[in-house]
Amino acid sequence: MFHLVGQPVCFVMASPQPVHAPGPAPIGTNVRAAQQVPNFPCIDGQLDPCVHNTPLSPSDDSIVVTSENVRDLASRAEGTRVVQRALEEARNDDERRELALQFKGHVWDAAMCPYANYVLQKCITTLPPLEIQFIIDDVFRRKDLCNLARHKFGCRLLQRLFEHCRADQVDDLGDVLLTEAIPLCRHCYGNYVMQHLLMYGTDEHRSKLVSLLARSILNITSDMKALGVLNKAFEVCDAELRLILGRAVCNAKGLLVKISQKRRGHQVARLSLEAVPSGSGELEDAYAQVLPAREALAKTRYGRSVLKFCE
Repeated sequence: MFHLVGQPVCFVMASPQPVHAPGPAPIGTNVRAAQQVPNFPCIDGQLDPCVHNTPLSPSDDSIVVTSENVRDLASRAEGTRVVQRALEEARNDDERRELALQFKGHVWDAAMCPYANYVLQKCITTLPPLEIQFIIDDVFRRKDLCNLARHKFGCRLLQRLFEHCRADQVDDLGDVLLTEAIPLCRHCYGNYVMQHLLMYGTDEHRSKLVSLLARSILNITSDMKALGVLNKAFEVCDAELRLILGRAVCNAKGLLVKISQKRRGHQVARLSLEAVPSGSGELEDAYAQVLPAREALAKTRYGRSVLKFCE
């Protein structure tokens, strides 16, 4: 048993699970995309020990969580799971709101903390979108939002906001991220935020990002992390936007053959070919790039998959 703002709450300890299934998709999100994203990340395939449903020790189990100590507890390795569980097991949204509002004015510090960032994520996933507007407002109080997207822990906060907030709440977030779209796509953490922008952003966000990707196609395809963003764009965008990307790849001299030999690149090559209209001169020209390089492509399993598609 642990205590939430002075009230005892009993629960049955759950055994650790390797993957967290997402809850219902928020209004205005891509449901298919939402079903593919776990609420919390894993480390090397194992459940992160800071996530709320890992077992609590007997001493942690007896900690009292109050509005006075919630921020202090959240910033500690031994306290973050207790606070997450308190938010999860609270009797109603009023109790959750009381704890969550203690982070108002402290969102940036919590987002960059290796422990408190999980508590902010739990606030986002357990409260209605309007109740976490203060988190979005706090994020905008500083002018370096794109640096938050590049932060090891801060990027998680932005991902959760895109997953669980209404489109109108995160519209301005998307606009700011687009100002540094290409560098973020190539960043080891920022690329995941840009994938979320594609998945949960507005049609206008997707259209603008695809246009930027197409104009910088050589830059994007030269980076493994950015190729992940490009793959996501092909996955979630409509046929018109996929065609823009497909043409950009196919029309760049020598690019199809080059990326066909890469781990993530060969997927982009195939998706690009699929996006170009069947039977068109554009597709024939693309095949004319790939097939003469048959000998080189046959040396790798990635290249062979593209060859098989073309033949």
